Amino acid sequence: MKLFYCGFNGFGQVEHLGANECSSQKIGTCLPMLIYQSETDRVLHVFLGWSRLIITTTNDSVVSGYWNEISSFKGSISEGVRIKQVTCNEHLAVCIDESGVLKKRIIDNPRAQSSDWEKVPTVADEAGPVKFVKVLSNEHSVIALDEIGNIHLPPLRMENMQSKFVDIACGKEHFMTLTNDGKVYSWGSGSRGQLGHGSVESSEYPQEIEMLGGIKIVQIAAGGWHSCALSESGDVYVWGWNESGQLGLPCRNLSDSSCKSNECVSIQSEPRLLDHAMPFSLDEVYVTSIACGARHTAVTLDDKSGWSWGWNGCGQLGTGDRRSHDAPVCVIQDVEKVMCGAWSTAWLSNY
Repeated sequence: MKLFYCGFNGFGQVEHLGANECSSQKIGTCLPMLIYQSETDRVLHVFLGWSRLIITTTNDSVVSGYWNEISSFKGSISEGVRIKQVTCNEHLAVCIDESGVLKKRIIDNPRAQSSDWEKVPTVADEAGPVKFVKVLSNEHSVIALDEIGNIHLPPLRMENMQSKFVDIACGKEHFMTLTNDGKVYSWGSGSRGQLGHGSVESSEYPQEIEMLGGIKIVQIAAGGWHSCALSESGDVYVWGWNESGQLGLPCRNLSDSSCKSNECVSIQSEPRLLDHAMPFSLDEVYVTSIACGARHTAVTLDDKSGWSWGWNGCGQLGTGDRRSHDAPVCVIQDVEKVMCGAWSTAWLSNY
């Protein structure tokens, strides 16, 4: 198993950039570079923060970058806990252990009394043990999904939800959830159309994205202020902010964009099928995974190729330079899954 990385490296998240550096500023790596390889340990999860990278394998969970006020740090954060997944914001790390228990620890705070992992209190504890399967965070919130399909905003659980949920996504100011029958719900800030409800209004409670009705969605992804969904038939739908071409739609802010003024898209407030540009204009194309960064998007196809588009100021598209694109660019081969951080991208390969 191999893991490739491109994007921001301002805190020493990856080592030995060499000729792969974007510029003398050493802000990032502009081409996908191999950062992890193992024939025995399987990668369970990759967390891509703007200041840290955490690779969780069957053997350990290792952070590199900024950790406990140290840049270019690298070391294990497991400390006796068998971690399956971990997420971080500025001062808090939250993980799911091998038993499905949600745990937290304080980070980057020298005044903290303890930096040990401790159990997160949840409503589900009072009704009996529950196993968590996914946890995400942004600057202000933590959202978690349990194995029976409940959504938690620890220590609270979202009540009166009639559907069973199978996935969650977390943007900078909005959330999305996916039901077991392929429906998508969103809530939070809608200031840039990222909720997909056809307006820029915000929503305090989850609302179904009606424009996706009748389409079975199997994957969801939330960027900073944009969103993406993958259908059962392998089609990609995008909506939200297109300031840097992150929707793959014509963007007036890009100097090399050939779009006419009436064709350019600034905000797309409802889902739109991405089918106008290569490779999505080909009938035989089938997308297998999707991911969104703060202002960029990436996908993998069934032919094992990886494509990206949007803002590229830190080299996160993996094109070899820092030029942004409002149309997909093929940047890597022989990969099965893509993950995005705010300013970074990781590609996973089983080859």
